[in-house]
Amino acid sequence: MDQNELQLIAVNLRLEGELLNLLDLLAGLRVVVFKGPLLTKQIYGDLRYRQSCDNDLWVPAEHLDAALERLLQAGYLPLENYDSRLALKTAGQVALWPGGDLGYPSADLHAQPFSVKIFHVEEKFLEQYLVVSDFHGVPVRQFSPVLAMAHLCAHSAQHFFVSKQKKEVRDAFFAFNKAQDLAEFEKVSRHTCSLKVAQAVLLWSGVERVYVSAILGKISPLAALCAYSLNKGPEATYFTRQLWVLFLRLSPRIIRSLIRAIFPTKNELSMRYDSGNRISQQWKHLMGRARK
Repeated sequence: MDQNELQLIAVNLRLEGELLNLLDLLAGLRVVVFKGPLLTKQIYGDLRYRQSCDNDLWVPAEHLDAALERLLQAGYLPLENYDSRLALKTAGQVALWPGGDLGYPSADLHAQPFSVKIFHVEEKFLEQYLVVSDFHGVPVRQFSPVLAMAHLCAHSAQHFFVSKQKKEVRDAFFAFNKAQDLAEFEKVSRHTCSLKVAQAVLLWSGVERVYVSAILGKISPLAALCAYSLNKGPEATYFTRQLWVLFLRLSPRIIRSLIRAIFPTKNELSMRYDSGNRISQQWKHLMGRARK
């Protein structure tokens, strides 16, 4: 075991310890853990090969307010001058840090595990694909492998095809496919991220067309064109990648998200760019996004 693997284990164990604290704070509430170190174990079987940065918790609507209140009272705080309740209402999620210290892993509280800006997924459908696992002696609800795979596809689209996520998607696909956990992947994709998004993400990640079509059916020309465009030539800019998600989804939700990405609010600009007035901050934002 090399130094890098030891470091990954240390980071992920720190996250697991923080997750145990969170589960203790939220005992008695309906909490679903997704992504994070639990996903690493699903994909690889241990913590050596993928680093997580935070703990993602989905709390269904009836317990969401209580969960947020418990975390706030326990000292988990959002970014300075950030309204956590408003964030949950508008964005569907909020990141909270112990004592507001950004040096610690955050607890990302989600009203929905799939981005409400892009997807609309019924809670009742997701409930069918939850499993209970033993987590250091604590029973924890998490995604089944097939739902975790669909969520990885949605997450890649949500973050607009960031190159560093390619390997994670590809590894997950082959790990779950080998275990024959993808038998219902077509159904789950259709009801969550959509078939076009799942096809585009898998093709983009490097999964061969024959495997994608065998599970998800006839490849959408739009999905194939998206993957080809993002994999050929220089790396696509942020706006180009976001436009591809717009074409794949054709949803008013993503149009609003695109506009918000181009023209953030005054507070968002101030948090990202310390100096200058709003016009200069907006210009920095546009130039930075165009170069990515």
